[in-house]
Amino acid sequence: MLIFNNIESQSKTNYAVIMFHGHGGNEGSLKPLLNVLSFKKNVSFYFLQAPYLIGEKSYSWSYEIESGVWERDEPKKLLDNFFNKIIFKKYKYQNVFLLGFSQGAFICFEYGLNIDKKIGGIFRHQ
Repeated sequence: MLIFNNIESQSKTNYAVIMFHGHGGNEGSLKPLLNVLSFKKNVSFYFLQAPYLIGEKSYSWSYEIESGVWERDEPKKLLDNFFNKIIFKKYKYQNVFLLGFSQGAFICFEYGLNIDKKIGGIFRHQ
């Protein structure tokens, strides 16, 4: 199961922005973005925490199986579970947006472009 923290708008929320931190970050890494985003009304923000601990309060979206080979299936299953049991039950697909930084940006594209639903958009920062 993925750990996440969500911040709901005080009004009814129709949109969800799912945040993916970079390698070595955690669920709090992207929260400072809320200070500069102007579209907070009617939006819920979900700050995901990658599942693999790599240091004190530092996490990764994958782990190395052998030299140069990284696990891809386990994190995808965790994300499928999160999106299907929580996000897509509460929001219309087209009202879901993914935002990622660094390794989290890669996850946005890897996951977001390969699911069978047309989501609202994918944003990344490298």
